[in-house]
Amino acid sequence: MNDPEMNERQKEKLGIIIEQARRGSEIIKGLLDFSNQSRPSFTAVNINDIILKTVTILSGLVDRNRVKIRTVLSSIPMVKADPKQIEQVIINLLLNSIDAVEGRPEGTITIETECKNNYVEVRVIDDGPGIPDAILPRVFDPFFTTKPVGKGVGLGLSICSGIVRDHNGSISVESERT
Repeated sequence: MNDPEMNERQKEKLGIIIEQARRGSEIIKGLLDFSNQSRPSFTAVNINDIILKTVTILSGLVDRNRVKIRTVLSSIPMVKADPKQIEQVIINLLLNSIDAVEGRPEGTITIETECKNNYVEVRVIDDGPGIPDAILPRVFDPFFTTKPVGKGVGLGLSICSGIVRDHNGSISVESERT
């Protein structure tokens, strides 16, 4: 892409190839995760640290989409979890929220943590338009997506559900239509 001898048409075609290779890689990774090929490696982790790291990782995308991420992180205990898998859950939830608030002036995503009944609870809240009631029961189904072709394959939330289940947790969704 940085070759000065390459013309614009060549760069455009190379860009398409790179994007499709990335997309194929994401689909394969999603399928492997979905089929539980990668088992969790549990260690003591601080969920708040994982959230802050993930927000940093996504900061470029957040800035490009003019989204504001607000963190309200309570003092919570360390938990036994696979840090990479928990990071993947947070990334998937944030990516969905970024898509939900995309195009809204000053879209805001809030991430909250608290300890409730001996469990660490993480909430990702966005001010997007909400999810229609008819779709709500299907959001964790594999390959279900409301996104246009090329934008998602419908594995993100089902992978999140599987990871959370493997960590003896639960995941749910609530929505208010605006």
